[in-house]
Amino acid sequence: MAGENQFRSVFKYYKSKKPPPSFTEVIDLHNSDHWDLFREHDATASTATEHEEVQHTNKISQWRVGSYKAAPGLAVVRNVFSNTDQLYWASKCLKEYSSDTFKRNIDHPSLNLAVGDWWEECQEDASLVDKLRWSTLGYHHDWDTKVYREDNRSIFPPELASLSSQLATVLGYPGYRAEAAIVNFYPFSASLSGHTDKSEHNLSAPLISISLGQSAIFLLGGTTVQEVPVAFLVRSGDILVMEEGARLAFHAVPRIVPGPDVWGGEGFCSDYLALHRININIRQVH
Repeated sequence: MAGENQFRSVFKYYKSKKPPPSFTEVIDLHNSDHWDLFREHDATASTATEHEEVQHTNKISQWRVGSYKAAPGLAVVRNVFSNTDQLYWASKCLKEYSSDTFKRNIDHPSLNLAVGDWWEECQEDASLVDKLRWSTLGYHHDWDTKVYREDNRSIFPPELASLSSQLATVLGYPGYRAEAAIVNFYPFSASLSGHTDKSEHNLSAPLISISLGQSAIFLLGGTTVQEVPVAFLVRSGDILVMEEGARLAFHAVPRIVPGPDVWGGEGFCSDYLALHRININIRQVH
């Protein structure tokens, strides 16, 4: 039907608990047949990558990069992280990026919480674990105005900035500056509704999205909600890079789905990843 919100219909389908959705139409980034839908690139083609390796990643020569043929602007980078690397970056999110150095949802006065070191305190008080839903690094995203301000920013972690720069360089964006990030902490019950990403002044710089922990269904549609979105299965360690064509298209995460335990280890971080997905969403503002 003309004018029907196809994006919302597909979102509701994959979010449904009863009945649960079928995943037969979902593109699995780790299925070799589905990988044929992507145009693969040589990750080492950029001369800048010959001399600089990022810590806590696999060698760049092991990275697999593919651009989705059917829609401009969506690229996938696989095999960036070993299992140990995934645990390392998840630990950074849980131990450091959750701190009150940055802005967090748990700091809002309406929650009436007084949490300083979430990492330490939630291990004493389990009720705090799922209270943390997001933190913002660098320029803080204003959820109401969608505007970035110079007087509303914190430091951007240098190690994450280095990783982001190298990922962008491999995709053909030398000089990329990671200036803002949103770290989302998703329990199985969470979802992210349809939206576009156009708050940044520089829309030509890519948006980099790193997934850790449980898997997710990611929807990518078109510039209107009347276009039917495509569903992708994103696993721990996968990185989506959204260039201008993709970031201005409607996209969403309707469902967190159980994924394999690839990170191993013991302790709070591993236990957290067994029940949650972490997403690091990195942007260049200017």
